[in-house]
Amino acid sequence: MDTSEHSIVLEETALVEESLRSMAEETAIAIPLEEEEEDNTDTLDLDLHPLGLEHDVRWVQKLSRTKRVSRMILHSSLYKIIKDEDMDLSEDHEEDSQEARLVVQLLAHLGNFAAFTHITIHGLPFAVPVRPLARMFQQTRNTLIHLEMSHIEIVGDDGDFEELNSALKQLNHLESVVLEQVSPGDEKRMAQIILSSSIHTQSIKLDYLLPASTVWMGEMRRFFREREERIHLRTVAKMLAERPNIKSMELAVYRWGSLTPLVRALRRNRSLERLQFLFQDGAPSQGGWAEILAKYTFRKMIRENTVLREMNLPGSPSVQFYLRLNRLGRHHLLKSDQATQADWINAIVEGRDDVRVTHYFLSKNPSLLYR
Repeated sequence: MDTSEHSIVLEETALVEESLRSMAEETAIAIPLEEEEEDNTDTLDLDLHPLGLEHDVRWVQKLSRTKRVSRMILHSSLYKIIKDEDMDLSEDHEEDSQEARLVVQLLAHLGNFAAFTHITIHGLPFAVPVRPLARMFQQTRNTLIHLEMSHIEIVGDDGDFEELNSALKQLNHLESVVLEQVSPGDEKRMAQIILSSSIHTQSIKLDYLLPASTVWMGEMRRFFREREERIHLRTVAKMLAERPNIKSMELAVYRWGSLTPLVRALRRNRSLERLQFLFQDGAPSQGGWAEILAKYTFRKMIRENTVLREMNLPGSPSVQFYLRLNRLGRHHLLKSDQATQADWINAIVEGRDDVRVTHYFLSKNPSLLYR
């Protein structure tokens, strides 16, 4: 770190400490001056409910004295109260959340204290500004491995979201992403967040990513949800086409009405090994499965896709058969010049309980019969 960078870090650290002092004064929290014993935990658990602020201030203060912290969980017990009791944010709750917003602003500087590898942001009862998130990701671009954001609304202008996406693209070591009920208020913004966060990711979970229009009720709500899902699934198809690094995906499906782009992408994809559908309105009936499999040509897709090993679509023996062939190494045997006779024989032996497996591999390599 050169002198100018070191100076910037010192200035930002001073800003954080000043913010903590200000927060302590505003909330009447006494911060002890004596040196506290270093804590050995690796997790920073920040509950943004104002009742927990004293605990939070102490935790953030400790960050400057320990190098052990690598995981952060940012959440609010107030969110659970509101959700469980089906409450709206009253004026009292809004007033209480002022201090919580200040802590969110401090996110922009927490990277000066610890090299986070795991960050979870869950259930905040207020909108999260984009810029502090972007700054936090900028500071963890060389350390962050797992990112989870759920049940939050994020707000900002187009420039703010461009900064966020730029920061997400630079998370060079990010291996897994979970996005659940994240609302940036716009389908295009959500699409960009998905694409930006998946550049280096191996595992991604996308659960119920529908923006603010879900406040509509009845038929109007159904119309908007189906429209948003069509846009969402096109984004997922684009991600599969452009991100050969993704090996595992969990994907929420609402009405099964727009799967065509996804199935087309799976036919061409040669990297995804695991696909789990998350059912928003319950899994389809047996008859529903048969209709889905026929309409979207899953059988044709899995015959062409030699990599996909696991997919929770029951009701089709042929789909499950090809998934098993893939688990036995079909891609390596058919697509690789490095496959040996021993590899073929091992696959047949491993699948010997199903005569169809033996027949399939012998039909692809008849020379095995003449050894």
